[in-house]
Amino acid sequence: MLRRVEELSRGSRVRVGIGYASQGDAAVSTAARAEAEGLGPIELYDAPTDLLDALTDGTIDAAVRGTLSSHDVLPLLLERTGVTSADRAVIMDLGGDRTFVLAPVGIDEGRDLRERWNIMKGAASLVSSFGLEPRAAVMAMGREEDVDRGEAISLSVRECDALKDAAKAEGIPAECVGIRVERAVEVGNIIIAPDGVTGNLIFRSLHLIAGHESWGAVALGVMPLVFVDTSREKDDYMGPIHLARAMASRAPNREEASSP
Repeated sequence: MLRRVEELSRGSRVRVGIGYASQGDAAVSTAARAEAEGLGPIELYDAPTDLLDALTDGTIDAAVRGTLSSHDVLPLLLERTGVTSADRAVIMDLGGDRTFVLAPVGIDEGRDLRERWNIMKGAASLVSSFGLEPRAAVMAMGREEDVDRGEAISLSVRECDALKDAAKAEGIPAECVGIRVERAVEVGNIIIAPDGVTGNLIFRSLHLIAGHESWGAVALGVMPLVFVDTSREKDDYMGPIHLARAMASRAPNREEASSP
């Protein structure tokens, strides 16, 4: 999937903005390199308000948070777009054709069935925009046989089945894999975690510990606006720039989600 994203990025003509915290930091140096490779124009913004003004008024086609603080950018993004959650999803590449969209990854996102259904619909739209067929692996806090091991686990398993059935009704192949993340990475190009905390832990384990590739988190909740959230700790933002460019070139539209 990441190679497909890069292919779309290099074939597009879009305007991307990236935030930076200080002159000469990784966002600034990456922007210069991206333009040198023909991926421009890349506009630089040192103020969250300017970055989001440019995104919402159409001055740029996509925005990358870069090295700006999430505490400054994300609340303003929600305010400007009038949504209550960014519904962030990351694209992970484990190698061996195991590439997938993982969501939710914000610790306060995907808190109930409706939120995860909206996230699944957004993730399916994202995957489809890259010319791929969505396949969902829906996770729960346990397996089917674990329903008697606590109400939270029982509820999570029931909701897993509900999301699977709702996805199939929308024509999205789906499997409820329970707690088996090892199964999820084999069968889905979309993985829906039981909640944002679990998704965040999976992401951190795969990316920050195991070192698997990720190009930032797409804010599904604000689509069709294209916003890619990133860590300030990165030393290179070429991947997020490719992701933002690819999304903007396809201009995916968020479908209205109905309740499962």
